[in-house]
Formats: sequence, structure tokens, C-alpha cells
Amino acid sequence: MIKKIIDTNIYIDLFLNPDLYEDIFLSEGTIYLSSVILMELIAGAHTKEARKSLKELISFFKSVGRIIIPSEMDYEKP
Repeated sequence: MIKKIIDTNIYIDLFLNPDLYEDIFLSEGTIYLSSVILMELIAGAHTKEARKSLKELISFFKSVGRIIIPSEMDYEKP
């Protein structure tokens, strides 16, 4: 099984235009949300609408158990 982590900029674009990057989300593999990316999204959610969209995203990833927390070893990999 292919595991995918989507970068912050892709989520930001997606919130603005849900039709963007359709190929990424429909391609083979399972998407996970990194806690680092989650932190970046939370820091940038300045409007009520942005916070609502983010809350829905977080709810989804929590419900399917796909929020990951990188370990120290993950940062040491080349």
C-alpha cells in the first residue's frame, strides 16, 4: 500500500479551489496528515471559514486514524 503525505501548500490551494490536484487525491494510495503540516495549517487559519474547513479536515483524518507524528528518527533520514 502506498502512503502519501500532502504538503501544506497543496492543502491551502485545495481550500481555495477544491478541484485542484484532483489527480493527487484520486490516485493510488492512502493519504495521511502529518502533525507538522497540521500545525502549519492551524497557524495560517485566520478566518472563521478557514478554521471551519480545517476543523472538518482534522475530523476526517482523526476518524480514520491517519494523523501521523514524525519521530526524531524521521528527521535524521537523508
